[in-house]
Amino acid sequence: MTRKTGTNARNRTGAKKTGTADLNKNTRPGNPTNATDAATNTNKTVHADAAVHADANANNDAAAHTDALISQDQAAQVVKEKRHRNRPDLANFGQEYVQPGDNARYIREARVSFDGGLTRQPLPPIDISDPEQVKQRISEYLDFCEEHDKKPSPVALAAWVGVSRETLNLWKRGEYRSETHFDVIKKAMVLMEEIWYDMMQNGKINPASGIFLAKNMFGYKDIADVVVTPNNPLQDMDAQQAAKRITDAIPADDGDVE
Repeated sequence: MTRKTGTNARNRTGAKKTGTADLNKNTRPGNPTNATDAATNTNKTVHADAAVHADANANNDAAAHTDALISQDQAAQVVKEKRHRNRPDLANFGQEYVQPGDNARYIREARVSFDGGLTRQPLPPIDISDPEQVKQRISEYLDFCEEHDKKPSPVALAAWVGVSRETLNLWKRGEYRSETHFDVIKKAMVLMEEIWYDMMQNGKINPASGIFLAKNMFGYKDIADVVVTPNNPLQDMDAQQAAKRITDAIPADDGDVE
């Protein structure tokens, strides 16, 4: 029994030594297994740190974007409040002089040349190459303006005739169909210019609107006369006085320069 116990003791001692040796072998700096585990742990740590930094950057970007949106909303709100507070006259800009029913009236009048509107038949087409038919259509348009108390305009006149405003201007300038249409269109434009002049003279048109119409419809221009006056100091002198003044202006000669 004592002998077997010694053998077992030796085996247990050897096993402990072997385990210690294996542990020392695995923890030795030059061991490849230990280096691989260390590299793996290092890579895991690096990836974890990178993920943490990426999450932090994403959170920062989201926060910055949210702050920017809040700042834009606040700025827009400030601008709106400032404009509303400082310029209340712009609340109805473009509708200051529009009364209920005005827009509907203008639409009804404009639709006459398009499709006749709701209460009229469409205008029958005419032969625009025939000056007599063009003249008759112009007369019909002026009758319509008189009947409905409407100011005539070259744009509506062109629509009634069935041409564009550019074509009407070509007729007016004599650049197209000059032998047949120039006189007819010229008379119609002079008539509308006369109506415009009477309304401006009697205060029936806003001056700014009237000036705009004059420049864009009837060819008026702002002209500034520049008078150049020559400044000749000798113009009020006779020949002797002018010669004396010129002689006195010449500096005296101190002698020849060698």
